[in-house]
Amino acid sequence: MEKITTKTKFRNVTIEPIEHPKFTNMVKITKAKKSISYLVGKQYIDINKAKVAIDYALSEVTVKRPEKVIKKELEGIVIESPLC
Repeated sequence: MEKITTKTKFRNVTIEPIEHPKFTNMVKITKAKKSISYLVGKQYIDINKAKVAIDYALSEVTVKRPEKVIKKELEGIVIESPLC
């Protein structure tokens, strides 16, 4: 298990460690994009569980709004040579 000691960002979501006597690796999501803001305040046993929850939430956003999300992702892709 990975333990964090300071504030960390993962996919534009801020994750902070919190004190807990039983779970020493416990983290809390403190800031997120508007589309997944329901994750703010949630606590997870370790950073890996938090990352899984973030990835899941972001994939749900992609499924719910595929045209907008896919178009935005495709704008970042640059094709250097035509496909033949």
